[in-house]
Amino acid sequence: MLLSVCVSAFAGTVSEQLAAAAEAGFEAVELRGLIDGQPITQLSVDAFGDVCQLAAEYGLMVATVAVGQVGDLADNAELLRRVGAMSALNGARIRLFSSMRPGVSDASEAGEEPPAMLWEHELKALARCVDAIHAEHAQALVMVESEPVSVANTVALGARLLADLDRPNVGLNWDFVNCWMAGEHPWPGTWVTLRDWLYGVHYKGAKADPFDPTRYASQCLPGDDDIPHRSIWATLAAVGFDGPVTIDPNYAEFRPVDWFEPEPEQPDREIAVRTLPRLAAYRQHAWAR
Repeated sequence: MLLSVCVSAFAGTVSEQLAAAAEAGFEAVELRGLIDGQPITQLSVDAFGDVCQLAAEYGLMVATVAVGQVGDLADNAELLRRVGAMSALNGARIRLFSSMRPGVSDASEAGEEPPAMLWEHELKALARCVDAIHAEHAQALVMVESEPVSVANTVALGARLLADLDRPNVGLNWDFVNCWMAGEHPWPGTWVTLRDWLYGVHYKGAKADPFDPTRYASQCLPGDDDIPHRSIWATLAAVGFDGPVTIDPNYAEFRPVDWFEPEPEQPDREIAVRTLPRLAAYRQHAWAR
């Protein structure tokens, strides 16, 4: 299990972001969004190689490349082949989001199963994405992640989508808080489905509704919350999971009671730096069992 972080948690150039991640003690990073002001979707394979080399000099691996929503990417074969070539260069896993449900802006509106027509559209779009990536690099590991209002917004729906897709080297990047926001309690009921598809984890902390412990309420620092972290880590260790566990900070989803005092200039960086030693302790405890 690689202790990873989204580079967007840190400010500055990509060199400064990588230096900060390394100084904090991370082992790997996820690239997404802007890389020195350039969208990652516009990054050349050579430029990606330069970032990987720079990361290596800081003792880091680029474990994940995140490029966007399935529906937005399906017709961009050139980009998808380029991302496949990036994966071939250093073994990075490729993260895609399940497409957002049209006309839905709140998780409370996305609790129902998606309409059959929307499901078929998502399935065909995902097939085009995966086929284009694998045409360039057949061994690339492609991960689909749920958003609270995406077509496949839970582990159950994500696994069903991948089963319907029936392609090798495609799995899930499990953001358990995103799925909880969509109404799926994180643990332990998800594991029976998740265990066959797990390629990566996005890590956050979250609190339950005080009047219903099965329902999501807000985000907070992992370890100060209602996620059974030790149980999750013990299970990951027991099955030999070797993928990235990536801190994905989102301070905007904290409630005022969980805000930092005083509030730092870079709250997401503060989340990442404070969370890392907790994850290292969870991992060490799991390995020692």
